[in-house]
Amino acid sequence: MANEERPPWIDFGAVIAFLAPGFIVFGTYLRHLPQNERWIDVAAPKDQGLGSFSLVVLASLAVGLVVSGLRDLIIDWPLRQFRKKKRVKPIAVDWSKITKDNLKYLLLARDNYFRFYQFYANSAVGLAISAIANAVWSMPSWRLGLLTMEVLVIVALVIAAARELTRYLDAVSELGLGRS
Repeated sequence: MANEERPPWIDFGAVIAFLAPGFIVFGTYLRHLPQNERWIDVAAPKDQGLGSFSLVVLASLAVGLVVSGLRDLIIDWPLRQFRKKKRVKPIAVDWSKITKDNLKYLLLARDNYFRFYQFYANSAVGLAISAIANAVWSMPSWRLGLLTMEVLVIVALVIAAARELTRYLDAVSELGLGRS
């Protein structure tokens, strides 16, 4: 669907960037906290309607926003420090240069690079939280191999996130919309 035809409130990239990582953490807590088990027991035998679905989506989105805040502290801040040490000029959008014509290109860069960065980085943080929570709660099915796989996935997601953030910053710079 073209941007002009799409309602402004539909942004699949933003939903995925926050909802999926939030569901990772929310699902972990659903498995371990006793009050959540009672909620699942009550909801499971009944017909699953819009109410249960909406609750899970809204809870996952809320947790995803918290995960995104943690991402800023755990991943974004160290990446900014790393870029400073490498003497890479920081790039920020110069909003005074945004016009109606070039806004669509900025949004395209955001949707094609920055949303992937948010998803990868938020997922890495969500998986780290999940792995730590599972280790703390000592699930009987917990195995060292699973922890190793989770750590490798987290590392891969952080690397992918760094790559997507660099692509987004490069796109903003190439569009001439960056401010050093």
